[in-house]
Amino acid sequence: MNIKVLIALLICLLPVHKSFTQEIPANFVWSENPGFSNIPEEYQNENVVGIFLYEKYEYYHNSEGELQHKHSLHRRFRLNDSESVNSFNKISVSLSNVLEVTEIKARVIKPDGRLIEFDKNNIKEITDEESGNNFKIFAIDGIETGDEIEYLIVKDVVGGTFGRAFFQFAYPVQNASFELITPSNLIYAAKGYNGFPDPVLSEMEDGRNRLFSEKENITALKDVEYAYFHPRRARIEFKLEHNLLIGRAKLLTWNDAAQRVYDIMYQDVNPRTMRRWMRDIDVKEGIAYAQAAQIEEYLKSNVFVQDYNVPEFNDLDFIRTNKVSGEQGIMRLYVNLFKELNIEHEIVITSDRTVIPLDPDFESWNYLDKYLIYLPGENAYIDPIDDFNRIGCIDGDYTATHGLFVSLVTIGSFESAVGNIKYIEPTPFNYNFDNMNIEISIDVEKAETRILNTRGFKGLSGGSLAWIYPVIDEERREEFLKGIMETVAPNPEFNSLTVLESGNVDFLHDAEFVISSDFMSQSFIEFAGNRLLLKVGESIGPQKELYQDEEREFGGDSGFNRWFCRKITLEIPEGYRILNPEAADMNVVEGTDDEIAFAFISSHSFQDNYYIIEIDEYYKRVEVQPAQFEGFRDVINAAADFNKIVLVLEKL
Repeated sequence: MNIKVLIALLICLLPVHKSFTQEIPANFVWSENPGFSNIPEEYQNENVVGIFLYEKYEYYHNSEGELQHKHSLHRRFRLNDSESVNSFNKISVSLSNVLEVTEIKARVIKPDGRLIEFDKNNIKEITDEESGNNFKIFAIDGIETGDEIEYLIVKDVVGGTFGRAFFQFAYPVQNASFELITPSNLIYAAKGYNGFPDPVLSEMEDGRNRLFSEKENITALKDVEYAYFHPRRARIEFKLEHNLLIGRAKLLTWNDAAQRVYDIMYQDVNPRTMRRWMRDIDVKEGIAYAQAAQIEEYLKSNVFVQDYNVPEFNDLDFIRTNKVSGEQGIMRLYVNLFKELNIEHEIVITSDRTVIPLDPDFESWNYLDKYLIYLPGENAYIDPIDDFNRIGCIDGDYTATHGLFVSLVTIGSFESAVGNIKYIEPTPFNYNFDNMNIEISIDVEKAETRILNTRGFKGLSGGSLAWIYPVIDEERREEFLKGIMETVAPNPEFNSLTVLESGNVDFLHDAEFVISSDFMSQSFIEFAGNRLLLKVGESIGPQKELYQDEEREFGGDSGFNRWFCRKITLEIPEGYRILNPEAADMNVVEGTDDEIAFAFISSHSFQDNYYIIEIDEYYKRVEVQPAQFEGFRDVINAAADFNKIVLVLEKL
């Protein structure tokens, strides 16, 4: 179950008084004669133009004194091609937390002003099988290229202490507005992002509070490499800040969230149950890291974690008997086992930065989406529901961002928790690698190469293969390994393909998964007269390219810190020499003398009849500043350029 939803449901039922009950609010105006819109010249060639996007949240207390809100979405678009018509002629309305859909209006507006009204008989209700969520869907008939569509959807929704509204899309928007109205005793805070103005608070004539913000000419947002789409969108975040009936104290703070997490995780735990768990796991004496690792391995091997939650999943006895839980229940089990062993730990709640990174300066629990565990003494994180990573390695999307760290505090016999916003450091580059030791020999007569490749993976660069490989069926394991190694050479003929316990060179010694391959290939050699052309650059496998002509005003995100170390040893065929040994030398870096953040460095040397290339490619920073992006691009492209290196060997 989503953490922010659970916490909000438990806390947000704030005291109200029926004297604050409001009449159900009115909706947006739906004009009887809307006319056809004027589109600025610069938008004439756009596939879709958002003419207006209005979003409104109007809070009121129902007859029982409970907080509800009416959510209104009023939008109008110009559709300039058949693809956009196909994309916009069906509309879905989520029914999550919805009490009632009170209004659905839609129509097509023709260039001559004629209207085609929406037929409400087209509305259907469906259930998404994967998520279990219900939706109302409807089609809008009669749309043709060049038409406009307009729709208004009004829903009565439960509660609503936190919210988020997006106003930027893959098409331009001429005008967008956000409005939030609340009873006089409730004061909300709101913040604009990526150019959308902060909403301004004012008091309405009837005493209610109003937050309002609008922006004109919001540019279309393009998908670009190394920059996530959603974090760059113009949006509004909002949250309940004060309830004047209970005072002027700030509500729903980070510390409030920390206290609620403490109650959920540590309260009402049966000591007898924990003793049974301790006997089951039989944790060995040792350092905290080793004990935490043993607990993690046991739980990930014996307890299945569902992607939904029911109350039983929080019962530690139920989990022990049935070997099944949800995210919250398994988290509760981990932290209480750590507590039993006096392993210092902190609960971390964060968000996926590739979707929306947590803003430490705006205390919205909407960000609190993902549980992690941090061991301060070991400087290591654990993701309790990630079966393919282990202690010290978590998905990079939850690092290089902020999180709420919840720490236990004890004063005498009193125990509680405090919350602090901290930065979740990404793992260093050498914790995530895909490194290769390549040996090449050439059979000139057969025009083929023999390549011995020992390839080691660690961390986010493939270390999870160590946990995936053992669960693959025996008969499919060779196919699995071939799929990995065939990325190095097309259509290889394998002599052998094995998994090693460890690598045989320094830069592979701590790899978590090592593959040793011996294969033949004719794809690396061509002849030109008495010269042999060896496509040595292709031996490291295809590399990503980032060749873009457009200028970029913003920075980027490299994903996670990582390292690629390769050593290529070529046995020079007897009777041949290399005419261009320096072709493999490259030195492309981005950074300063004090710190190089990104680099692709390769150099060559000779040892007897061997030609050796050593490559050191690394990315030591996740966030790429705007001033660094061109240099970062050059490093990415340097690896792709290395693919193109051809050694010219001449017969003596």
